Amino acid sequence: MTTDLTEVAAGKPTWSKLTIDASNFLVEMPQSRGALTLLPLIDREWTEEEKLELIDAFGHKKRTGLVKSGVKSVLTAFEGDRTQADVIWLCRILDLCFSHFSQRNDKKKERHIVKCDAIATLVRITRKRIILTVDCQEESGIDWQLDEILYKLLYEIGLKDSRLSLKVRMGGLIGVLCKFFVRKVGPLPEKFLPFFIKISRSPRNGQAIGRQEGFMQTLMAKIKALDHSDQTSQILLLDKHLQILFFTLKNSAGRTRNQLLRENLCKYMLELLRRHLAASSNSRPTRLLSSLFGTFDKSVSAAHTEVVIGTIAILRLLSNFKKAREELKTLQVLEICSRELKEFWSDEWKSGAKAKIVDSLSALCLRCMSPIPYPLETRRFPIDFPLPISPSPGGPNGRVRNSSSINASFDNGRSSDEDGIDEEDEAFNRDDDEGKDGEMSDDEDGKEDGESEGEGTSLSKCTRLTAQQLSKYAPFFAENEQGTLQPTYSMLYQKDAETWRTSCKNTQSVMPIHHHLPLEMFAIPTQIRERTAKTTNNMKKMIIEEMDKPERSATNQVIYDLDKAAFDGLPGPEVPFPTSGAKLDTSKDLQFDSRFESGNLRMVVQVAPTHYELFLSPDVNQLRDHYQWFFFQVSNMRKSVRYTFEIVNCLKSSSMYSQGMQPVMFSMMETSNGWRRVGENVCYFRNLYVNEIEEKLNAEDKHKKVHYYSIRFSVMFQHTGDICYIAYHYPYTYSFLTSSISLMRKKKLESIYCREDVIGHSLNGNAIKMLTITTPASAAEIAARDVIVLSARVHPGETNASWIMHGVLENLLSRQSNEMHRLRERFVFKIVPMLNPDGVINGSHRCSLAGIDLNRVWRRPNEQLHPEIYAVKAIIQFLCDVTGKKPFAYVDLHGHSKKWDYFVYGNNAAESWRPDDVTEAQVEEDSHLALPRALEQTCPGRFNASECRFNITKDKESSARVNVWRQFGVNTSYTLESTFCGFHKGQNAGFQINTSDLKDIGRDLLHSFLEMH
Repeated sequence: MTTDLTEVAAGKPTWSKLTIDASNFLVEMPQSRGALTLLPLIDREWTEEEKLELIDAFGHKKRTGLVKSGVKSVLTAFEGDRTQADVIWLCRILDLCFSHFSQRNDKKKERHIVKCDAIATLVRITRKRIILTVDCQEESGIDWQLDEILYKLLYEIGLKDSRLSLKVRMGGLIGVLCKFFVRKVGPLPEKFLPFFIKISRSPRNGQAIGRQEGFMQTLMAKIKALDHSDQTSQILLLDKHLQILFFTLKNSAGRTRNQLLRENLCKYMLELLRRHLAASSNSRPTRLLSSLFGTFDKSVSAAHTEVVIGTIAILRLLSNFKKAREELKTLQVLEICSRELKEFWSDEWKSGAKAKIVDSLSALCLRCMSPIPYPLETRRFPIDFPLPISPSPGGPNGRVRNSSSINASFDNGRSSDEDGIDEEDEAFNRDDDEGKDGEMSDDEDGKEDGESEGEGTSLSKCTRLTAQQLSKYAPFFAENEQGTLQPTYSMLYQKDAETWRTSCKNTQSVMPIHHHLPLEMFAIPTQIRERTAKTTNNMKKMIIEEMDKPERSATNQVIYDLDKAAFDGLPGPEVPFPTSGAKLDTSKDLQFDSRFESGNLRMVVQVAPTHYELFLSPDVNQLRDHYQWFFFQVSNMRKSVRYTFEIVNCLKSSSMYSQGMQPVMFSMMETSNGWRRVGENVCYFRNLYVNEIEEKLNAEDKHKKVHYYSIRFSVMFQHTGDICYIAYHYPYTYSFLTSSISLMRKKKLESIYCREDVIGHSLNGNAIKMLTITTPASAAEIAARDVIVLSARVHPGETNASWIMHGVLENLLSRQSNEMHRLRERFVFKIVPMLNPDGVINGSHRCSLAGIDLNRVWRRPNEQLHPEIYAVKAIIQFLCDVTGKKPFAYVDLHGHSKKWDYFVYGNNAAESWRPDDVTEAQVEEDSHLALPRALEQTCPGRFNASECRFNITKDKESSARVNVWRQFGVNTSYTLESTFCGFHKGQNAGFQINTSDLKDIGRDLLHSFLEMH
């Protein structure tokens, strides 16, 4: 077969003989041997020039001058009855191209190979090869070089394919991989185990692996064979086998687990732990940890360390099951671990594997202690709110419930920053590529492999208002008809304090309000730089304290109970400023309250003289529990006494509180200092509380574990008789927003047009406000300006979003810089600063009074149940349908509880769960990068581009950023996420974030719009 070179004569590039022969080879049928002349080329190294040409010819789309070119041609050529040499040749081409793009970090070209479904092709080839070779008696005919390159490609391309686990399972590869693992004699291909570990993380794949005949027995036999080796390579191989054991054990059926327990798995794993802790000594010393980190070969030490970390993770996993937990206690796991921890009380291990082992041993101790029944499991929360209509069961509105049990709702019940990784899983998150690119981000919290709602790719219908329905929103766009030359605000202003009191008085709450918060709590900026707290040995200290405590009493004193005190008395006066030497109430120790705006403390139990356990209130009417935000008042303290506070009903499996984040505190005796980060020995851990009722209900589903987590910290107050407020993050209430808008509009520059509209009311009658900001101009000039839509605080617990929005408003209304003037001249801003006022007012973490996450109803908001989203979506539709302007950008502000810095999530059709989106993706694929690129230019010291994600999962179709993109075609639709903790880059690295930083992020965002324009 000859190559048509007519285009070469027309001035197209001339390809070398190697490339032309390769192209011809791709055309030939497998049965044809006309390409045998190519085979000697397989065994030689290609020159750099040849490599670049082969990449150009076969790593992209089709190229002119070649009969066959591009990735699709290479993948198609795999099909059929190819010889081993043929497949090696094709694999080398594919590996050359993908490795080149990976080294250059060319994600676009990587995605192209993924979109061509390279994984599906490799899965078919690998399955066929294993079936043909695993029972082969004569191994001389098997070229093991092919296995090496096949698993290398499966692993490396699989890291970028978010549907790897699904494709492996649907391709029928799991069973044959297990058979290969069981029957393979000699070493496995280098990338086989990393690839196998990756696919075993999937719950369904883990279940399938555990069911394979002989697999678990072979796995345990290999672990025991590797156990006593002192070679670094063999110890690292043992670590990989332990990872497979962990994921298969986690996901396997109870029968498999019980069989391993009968074979003394607990005893063996405990012995394995002791051996590798004592790996540096020929005999077992008493000081195991010091022997592990002694002065010997560092590579061997590091290998043993990985085994120790993995072994503890498996022991922690086993401790989740009652039978295994009792066996571990019989084997004296508590005594072994606590002796290790106490032995090295003074050893200050700063970070890394040493600190990780100490924390893991501490957590293992905690897991093996006797569980405690959750005290509120049978008590119904007394505060609810009658909804205007009854939601349809099973519909998008779900079933209204008001309890504190864990139950999934239509939105999977997760927060936007919850990644679903268990504590034990984190021990194996060691691959630098894990979780990037093709993997789901924390924002994309759907179920594995897009299977959350079935395998279909159809979309439910979006609501769209009629012209008549939209007409009532016309007054909110008066500038289009009248221009902005006339002043809009001429009323007389009262004093600031009166404005604040009026705002508090007009705020409608469902939760009881006993007193209003002082304005100073919000008006005083926090500018002090505070470093992230030390987390060294915090878990160890906590465990030792717990083990040294006397047995917990069943009659622990209840200090505060909202269920009983909720409606006692009338709203009280403003909180007085305490004076030094205030008289203490000697009948109790500390006193607590949260009957104020955004407060959410339900019960406080005193478990030791200075140790208090705090239970948070649920979101009103919640369909699923969301506990994270806390805000409470504490008083009657004594100076220099160390008090321990423990928030005991958190639900997330990890938190920035374990990485140096501290709560914030406002002292009424030190108001000039504003909010400060406080707390020593801060740690986050799974506690002993168990919801026994839910555990029984979920007994048949081992994936529904009902555990609670604690945020624990100690505080030494500086003043006796002070009144202090402690919160998860800097509070920002609805009352403060309304008074701030009044004050900012009063002080705004005369050259600025600002109109305040009420576009709707929440379920409890609180105004949903929208600000229109630009410069005075005629209607014609306004028509020429782009419109930017900003929103914030759809999730009440994400107070950092409000502080960012505060920075946006301050800069737009008061700042006299050239940048701000240009912004106001070029854009009309439509700003909804608080999307969920009811949730904010009532101290909720996630939900509105409808009991659901409002960021999951954008596709079909109900005017009566979700008036907030209904109104804002109508504003965007009015812009698109009536004024004929798509928003220049839409940005929804959020907070992220598990990451540093700030970053954005956007929408890239090429990374969508829907094949139609990928096929129909526009040529201009980079439009979704407009905002992150601008932020990189305007604030490289704070913005973290590496955390940005642009994938679209099915679970997020009803979120703001995805719906505005999909329904209204706004490519520049984003979620901006800010850390609660602090910074990992730039001049602020190592410091916790404060309100001044958050307001600066608002300024950064505004500057980025100029860069985009």
